[in-house]
This record gives sequence, C-alpha cells and structure tokens, in this order.
Amino acid sequence: MASQGNFFSSTSQNHQFLTNDPVFLEFGSGSFTKKSIKNVLKGMKVEADNISDEEFYQDHLEGVEDDSLTIDIINDANSGSWVGKTFVNANNSYSDVTYTFQEVIDLIDTFEEKIKDLTKKHEDKDTAVQKRTDAKNWISANIDTFKTGEQECLQLHGTLFYNKDLDDSGSEKEYWTKIFFYMPKERNNERVVATKGKTVISDVGTRATGAKYSTSKTKSALSRHHPGLYINADAIDASSLDDLASGPLRLSYNNSLGMWESSQCILARLITDLAPAGNNPFTMPDETNGYLSDPDEAAAFYNKGSELYTGNFTTGLAVPVNAENKNPHLFGPNFNMDEYGEKSIERIMVVNRAEKEFTAGTLIMCTLIGAEWIVSEFSTAGQGFPTRMGAWTFSKFIANSDNYFRSNDETDRMWDINTYEDRARKRWYEDWKTSVADGSESHLGFHNIATIATDNGAENVPFNPSCGYQMCTSFDTAKYHKDTKINFDEIMSDTQGDPQGNDLPIFWGPVLPDGYNSKAPTIGEAGASFGINSDKYFYSTDYLDEMNIPADMAVNGPYSEDYNTSPILPLDYWQEKLFGGGSLYSNAKSYRNEIFASQTYKNGFGFQPKNPNRLQFAPLTMEMVINTDEDQADESNPNYDNGFTGGGKVAMYNNWREAYGNENMFGFMFDRYSCVAKQAKQIQYDKKVEFKPLSTPYNYWYTLFRDQENEQTQGLNLTAVTAAINRISRPGGGEVNIEVAQQFGTTPARTVSGGQNASFNGVAAFFGIVSMTPATPPSSNTFTQWGSVTDKYNTAGTTALHCRAFDAWPRRDTIWDTRFFSALHFNPDLEDEDGRTDVDFQVPTLLEGGFPSDGASITAADEASYKNKKDWTYDKIRRGKLLTNGGFKYNKLTIGLDPSSLVIAKAGETGVSGFVDNDRNEYKFYVNVTDGAVQSVDFNASDSLGVSLEGVDLSPNAFSGAYVDDDGTTHNGFIVRYADAVLIFQGKVRLVKRQDNGPTEHGGVVRCTASSNYGQGQVSGTTSASLALDPNNTGKYDVYFFFHNDISHTYQSADYNPFMSNGLQYVVANIT
Repeated sequence: MASQGNFFSSTSQNHQFLTNDPVFLEFGSGSFTKKSIKNVLKGMKVEADNISDEEFYQDHLEGVEDDSLTIDIINDANSGSWVGKTFVNANNSYSDVTYTFQEVIDLIDTFEEKIKDLTKKHEDKDTAVQKRTDAKNWISANIDTFKTGEQECLQLHGTLFYNKDLDDSGSEKEYWTKIFFYMPKERNNERVVATKGKTVISDVGTRATGAKYSTSKTKSALSRHHPGLYINADAIDASSLDDLASGPLRLSYNNSLGMWESSQCILARLITDLAPAGNNPFTMPDETNGYLSDPDEAAAFYNKGSELYTGNFTTGLAVPVNAENKNPHLFGPNFNMDEYGEKSIERIMVVNRAEKEFTAGTLIMCTLIGAEWIVSEFSTAGQGFPTRMGAWTFSKFIANSDNYFRSNDETDRMWDINTYEDRARKRWYEDWKTSVADGSESHLGFHNIATIATDNGAENVPFNPSCGYQMCTSFDTAKYHKDTKINFDEIMSDTQGDPQGNDLPIFWGPVLPDGYNSKAPTIGEAGASFGINSDKYFYSTDYLDEMNIPADMAVNGPYSEDYNTSPILPLDYWQEKLFGGGSLYSNAKSYRNEIFASQTYKNGFGFQPKNPNRLQFAPLTMEMVINTDEDQADESNPNYDNGFTGGGKVAMYNNWREAYGNENMFGFMFDRYSCVAKQAKQIQYDKKVEFKPLSTPYNYWYTLFRDQENEQTQGLNLTAVTAAINRISRPGGGEVNIEVAQQFGTTPARTVSGGQNASFNGVAAFFGIVSMTPATPPSSNTFTQWGSVTDKYNTAGTTALHCRAFDAWPRRDTIWDTRFFSALHFNPDLEDEDGRTDVDFQVPTLLEGGFPSDGASITAADEASYKNKKDWTYDKIRRGKLLTNGGFKYNKLTIGLDPSSLVIAKAGETGVSGFVDNDRNEYKFYVNVTDGAVQSVDFNASDSLGVSLEGVDLSPNAFSGAYVDDDGTTHNGFIVRYADAVLIFQGKVRLVKRQDNGPTEHGGVVRCTASSNYGQGQVSGTTSASLALDPNNTGKYDVYFFFHNDISHTYQSADYNPFMSNGLQYVVANIT
C-alpha cells in the first residue's frame, strides 16, 4: 500500500522542509512544504488546545487565526540565517553561503515556477525551448550552487517550537531544519512495503541513461517510425498510465559479498574528443602499523595543489547506442520525440578519469559510478558513425565564355567564389543601410545603423554576376532520353567494349545508379505541380524505368526530413531578380521567402534512393548543343563553307542532325528567361560569343567553326555544370572520403606535313587535323586538344568535380547560387505565431517607455523605473542578416556590473586569490586575497570581440539583494560570495558588441577528380579525395558538389574526328 505526502497533506511539490524539532516530530510532521505547513499547524493547534500550557502553543499558535498559520511562523520561531555549502574550484573546498528567510521563500516560489516551465506542455515548441532553457539556467545559477555542495540543502540551526533550555538543557544534540529542492525525477513520495520474492516496479519508462519516455506511446510509434525513437513521457511523476512500464527488477546475487546487485553499463559513441585526465601518479602515503604516519596527508589527497591529488578529470559528449527490439542488426542511437513532433538524438556527458585519450567516433563503455558516466575502452578509435546521406538537391546550367564566372556587364576579370561572396556581403549591407534610411526596415533608436553597416563591410560596390546562365532540368530533356538507358552501370554491362556513338543516350546530368526502393507519399492531386514557374519546368515527365531516371527528376518533391526529397532550385528566378535591378537586400529577402513558401515540384516522384552515397555525373556533349544551332545548316550563311572542299561543315552538321534528331532538345529551358538572349532558342557558343574564356586553358586547339582553317582558338567556349547539395549526418565529424571513378578528356591530335603537290583533306581540317598527301615523306607532330593548368572550378578546357562543406544551415535561410559555386547564409527572419524569431532578444525597457542610456547606473532604487523583464521590448536587429564572410556584428543593450561600485562587505578569512567566472551572465574578475581576506578585484578579462567581461543580461532586481555585515550595516546590490567573503556591486547599462556567425566552412574547395595533366591524354581510373569535418553541435553538414565540363572535348561520336576520344565520359562519386 502506498501513500502520498505526509499525514496532513497529499500535495506534491518540488521542495521539502525536514526538521528534527521534537514538537514537529511528536505531531508526525517532520516534513512539510510551504503549502502544506498550514495544515500541519492547524493540526497542531487543534491538538494543542488540550495542552494549552505548553510554551510552543502559547508562543506561536494561541489566538492565531487559521489564515495566519503560514510559513512565516517558522521565521517567527527562529529568525536565524539559512546556510548552505558551495564548492569553490579555486581552492577545492566548500564555503558557506547564507540566505535570509525571505530569500529562501523567494527561492521556493521562483523554483516552483521554473519547474512548471520545465514540465508543462507549452503552446509551441519555440516557447517551450525558451522557457525550459531559462528555467535550467536559473536553477543552475540559484539552486545548484548549494544543491551540489556538501549538504545538498540549506540548513537553519536550532529548534523551532521546542524549548531546549527548559526541556533538554543538558543535551548536546543539535537541532535543525533543512530545505531541499528536488528536480521532478528526483522526487518520489511513495512509501512501499518490502515483499518476499521478486520486486515488481511500475514507473515511467526509463532508459539506462536516466532519460524518461512513455512506454505505450513508444511501442505504438514503432509501427510508424524508425527503431530507436522514444516518445517523451506525458508526466514524469508516474501520474499518466500510458507512461508506465511494469516488471520485476532484474538483480543478481553476489555470493562473495553476500549482496544483491544491479550493475549499470552502456555503450556509447563519443562525439567529442576526450583528453586524458592529467593526474599525478598515485602515491601511497607512508604508514605505520597500517595507519598514516602523517595524519595530515589524508587531506592532501583532496588538495589540488598537492602532489598527492589525483582528482583531475575531463568531460565530453557521447551518444548512447544499443540494440532495439532484441534485434542485433537494429543497433544505433536513441531519439527523443517531443510533444511537437521534433526529434533529437540523446546525448550524455561522460567523464574520463584515466590517463588515456579517446577520440570522437570511438565506441566506448560507460559505467555509472556514483553520479558519473565513467568511460573505459571498448574498441579502438574508428571512423565513428557512418556518413548518412540526406536528400539531394540538384541544379544544372549552361554558360558560354561571355558569362561563365563573369560579371553581367563583362567588364570584370574572372570571378571566383571569393569575388562573389565578398561583393555580395559589401553590397547587401550597403543596401540594408539604405533600406533602414528610407523606412523599409526600422530598428530601436539607440542603434547607429550606419556604424553597424560599416562594421559589417558595407561598401558601394557593384554586385553584378552574369545573368547569362541557362538553367536546365532533366524535365526539359526527358522526352529525348525516355526510351534509352542513362545509367552508365547498365550501359556498360550491356555493351561489349567501350560504349560509343549511338550506344550512348542524349543525356547530361545526375543519376543515382543503384536505383530506388520506394516513393514518398504525394501531397494533393496526383500529377499536380506546385511552386514558382511550375508551368515552365515540367516539359516532360517520361523515363525508361526506375534504374534509368535522372536523379533530379527522381527526388523531386517538397523538402522533407523524413523522406529524401527536395524541390527544384529555381535559380533562373534568382537570376531574373538580380537582372531586374533593385537592392540585393530586397531581392535576397524576397527570393528566400518565396521559394521556400512556394517549393517547385510535381507529384508522382519522390523516389527513395537505395544508395544515396553513389552519384553519377554525365557531361554535356557537343552533339546535344549543336542540335540547337540551326544557323550552321543554312547554306546562305556566309560562313557556311569557308572555302573548304566538299561542303564539310554542312555535311558534318546534317549528319549529327540526322543521327540525333532535328528538334530542340532543351524543352522549356529557353522559355524561362528574359535576361538571356534567346536567339531563336539557340545556345550561343563557339563563334557566336564575343569574349574568349578568361581562364586560359593549357594549350590552344582548333575550334569547330573557325574562320580560318589553321586558326588557333580556345575551344567551343561553352561550359555545362551539374551542382548537387546534400545534408549529411556525421556525428562527431571526421573524414568523409569521396572515391571517384572517372573517364573524360581526349588524346592529343596528330598533324602531318611536308612534301609538295599535297592535297588537302577539308573535313578533317574542321577539327584541326591538317592532313596532306605529300610527294615526299611527311613529318608529323602532336598537339593537345584539351586541358587546364589549374583544373579549377571556373576554368575552361577541362572536366572536374569539386566540393565544399559547411555546417548544416536552415534551408530557408540559405541561398545556394550554384552558378558561381557560392552560398549566402542568413539569420532567420520567419516569425512564429507570437511574432518572434529565434534571434530576437529583449532589452531593458523603462516603465514610461524608451530605453536607458549606455552607462546609466542601476541600484536597488532604480528597479521601480523599469518594466518587468518579461515585458521588455524585443530587439529585432539580428533578423535576416547576411552572415557569409564575416557574420553579423551588432550592439546589444543590456545590464551588467559596475566594477567601480565594488564594496567589500565582508573580506573573509579563508579565501585564496583566484577568478570569479560566470559564463551565463558573462562576468569574470580576479579576486586579490591576502591572508585569506579579499583586498580588491580586477576586471581585466575580455571576450573574442574585445568586450570587457563585466556582465550581461542582469535584471534591475538583481541589485536589490541585501547583506547585513558584522557591524549591522545593510549593503544593497548584487551579491557575489567568494569563499567566506561577500562582495557587493551596483549595476550599469551597457551597449556591448555581439556577433552572430554563419556556418563554418570545412577545408575550403576540394577537387575530387584527377588532374587533366595539361591535356596530355585521356583521364581514366579512380582517385580519392577527403573532406575533414570538425565536430559541431548537430552532427550535420551541407556538402556541395560542382561538376563542370567544357564541351570542346566531350564528344559522343568520332565520325568526323578520329583524334577525338569518342565514347563514354563520366564521373561517378562514391561518398564513404
């Protein structure tokens, strides 16, 4: 049989008074709460009417109305100080902290409110996160200081109602009243009777880590979700039957000890490095007859400055792993799902007390010893979690040398990633400054917008990336490869030898060659299309089969965390915005909002890849481009023949048209642009461009349609790109290997010359092959037909795959401009239902409105001049700010400490010099101590931005503390206890510099493919590259691939050029 609470109350609260006062014990009331003491005292009063001559009745209860029987009677009975013990790192010892009765009551009231914030269900997830974070921070700063101390409570010495002098004057027994504060999972009021046989327990489901979950809801969820998912409990006090798990306690009998025991060990993956503990070798003290020769040496084991001290430790984070459903193959981490449907991976803090280093990714054994998860070696360091791929997002485009990595007005030198991202930042902040000035965006008056913009790099520079890129999707070209295989694995297995010519499809872009398992569920009407320009994207939706569907078609669907789908990246829409003028600030903001609110996809796809780690890139071929070039078949064209015999150009062109079809193969691609010269839906290349490539290839070769037969040019002046972005999961970071199988490029051509009476082969000359039939023996040499000096992502003359990696960033707050292999990352600006964003913060607000000035003092008397902190104004300065290339620097109005106001109310006797370091409120100062007494403090510390650590985020009421010194003088202000010293500060309003940082980029640009080797031959075989990912908080990263090829060396057929390497050209990346 179980009972709740004490005799007088069944109220369950999260604090508890315990007393050994004989009067309270006599009435069965050795424990009570602030609430339940009323019933305790009422019960006492009723009973004590019969013994009205007792002093406690006369002194405390007689004549008191029931409404006045409150916790205040405790203070009337004993007005002493409540004392706790707090641990001081500086000297590895405990010191007293003291509280008045009113301070204790305030702690109780606030603590109970914070526990409600921690446990109750809130209206939305953002509110829940904020409330629970605030509650944890408050408990850490105000309760844990003494709760983690030697006594784990606050204690009032002496009796309450009992008169020791009269009733027990000769006793040396110590009397006390203590107050304990309990976190919900620590409190259990049930009283149970021991039973014979197995102990059966019914309680909230609890994992080995101590984390609680609902057993019935978790079992129910298994049919709808992946293994390892745990549904959070409705109530951790066992009040919800759905949460309970019932079963016998598993124990084993230790015959050697004669005890029953239950061990607690788990496996976990480290996600942070764990350094050695760094202790001195353990040394046994000298002993005499089994006793310490020097008894004082016992204390030395706990003195950090002693050579005998071995208490150092390091901490890290680990992810518990275990087998699910009794299935050894379902081995992985635990996931919590909260009441809002959000998932998080379970982590625990682990402690290393060994002289061994453990690296992130290592599988470790964790044993619960005391209150610590102690790590020990289970396996040697490995690669940790495998790289888990997310949804692929693709884009494809074509650009000629007038546009590829150039400015829109073609006046700049070649652009690169740095050019794009640096200019974007300067222009964006310049335009933001203008938008604030013209009223498009408003901010609180104490912000100097011009200064903030300058600090963030605002500059009136042109940001005019070329808008001549032609965006293509496989929906544009699907009609022309729907009956052919595009999966190179299948093509090669079906063909004897190297496939070439008509064995190959007219296709370019990405393929996931291992096929698909299933489809994601559709939303709305079957076949319906959604999003921006959806009527101009889905030209054709045909494909041969699920092994031969382009990847950008297959994964098409809305962004989803549960399914590997993603929409079309409408970069043509972004390009149109930039081409249309206006501010970059406004264009970027509207583009982000629009493409996320209106994602472009078509129902019926959403295929789930069997192996998302392996991706095929097919280059754009010259044959596909030439089919748009109707000019070359026109005999009225003045360049139609160039004087070559046999009408070679027309013959060549018409042959391709006949072999590969005579209609445009790019679907709606030409219909989506106003900023690209359409010229009768033709791709502009070769002699139709004005500028040669800015990135000079290694050598010259002969253009297809040159003016002079021996004119040296730099190819066909056209590049195609397939970009692919994937959000990978890699807890703990580490190396991600990219193994590349590849074949691309061409062999050198050979010229033959010499002799007289030579005849000229005009057709071959179109390809730079000057073939003569000499009367005398000829001489010959070779020349390269492709190649690059650097093989960079922005160079012509080559084929290459490059990649970058960033910490994962919200998709809505990212612009991937794959045209320039660039990314722009922003702070969030999407408001929740309360009109807030994740980056809004509150600032001190005066009761009458407005804000205090920088440097204004704050004392106890000033509290009435300020609004309650929950009513402070929200500052929106951080919303939507561009973070790329430098983050966002801003000023935050806050309240900190005034170092000049220090009063040493009590110098103390036991202190040693050291730091006071408060991470939450960011104050740090050095305390100078002489002979145990505090003499002064020094505020010399600063953060990474050079801001002095003098405190932030304090409330005006933080300076209303009161301390009465030994002389009876009351000191008001912010109280800092250092050992047994008491320091008092007043406050100061501060305008401090802060900085939001964007996602970290890991390792820069990495080329994954082999070098073109200056075009000395065709490239084939395998290469390996790697990305070194530093650990981050989420274990997720955005990996960004950029595959480009110059079509000058990418042929399918060698019918008219025996020195071009015809056949299969490809790159297949395998991410391991």
